[in-house]
Amino acid sequence: MEQRTDEDQSTGARWVVPFAEGGREMRELLGGKGANVAEMTRVLGPERVPRGFTITTEACVEYMR
Repeated sequence: MEQRTDEDQSTGARWVVPFAEGGREMRELLGGKGANVAEMTRVLGPERVPRGFTITTEACVEYMR
């Protein structure tokens, strides 16, 4: 069975960030919407924002290659 990970093993680039681990200061990595939802989770608390994650811009760039 293939092991799944949230980062690229060859570069160490992070591909997935849970909302609870992000924030507006991560806009470059998460994009505008991802950073805003992560910030909303930080401000309002995880009990008021559904759990989720953002696929990073690094993952999108790698996919496009």
